[in-house]
Amino acid sequence: MNPPENTISLGDGGGFAGIETGFTLLENGQIFKHNTPGDTTELKGIKKREAKECYEKFKGLRLQQLDIDQPGNLYYFMRFTNADISHGITWGAADYNIRKDLLEFYKSVRGLMKDRKVLEKPSKVNEDKIAKEKEKKEKEKDKEVTGW
Repeated sequence: MNPPENTISLGDGGGFAGIETGFTLLENGQIFKHNTPGDTTELKGIKKREAKECYEKFKGLRLQQLDIDQPGNLYYFMRFTNADISHGITWGAADYNIRKDLLEFYKSVRGLMKDRKVLEKPSKVNEDKIAKEKEKKEKEKDKEVTGW
């Protein structure tokens, strides 16, 4: 599988435990949740149209032109990655106020992602069960046609 052309990632971290939780939105609407020290799970995605709208709004923020590195004990981040660049901003310092449009975008997209259910992959047991049921139905269909 080819890696996605563009990704938007955002999340938060820090505190006593130093854990970071992030979400990545792909252009096709897929959403992934990742935690340090490295767990990644796929969440139920959003419609491709919704993802496109997020990417358009994000583009208007001109994140790649910003140089914000103001983390606090608790911090927030947004990143954009494509084949040519990987750029992000980090904020959270008590004496730093993030631009209102950046904060609104962060909150709206974070809100889309935070309560998403984990996308369940079929287990090997279920795959085998489905295959056996399909085989049984095909045999029954053959029996109806041939009579034996």
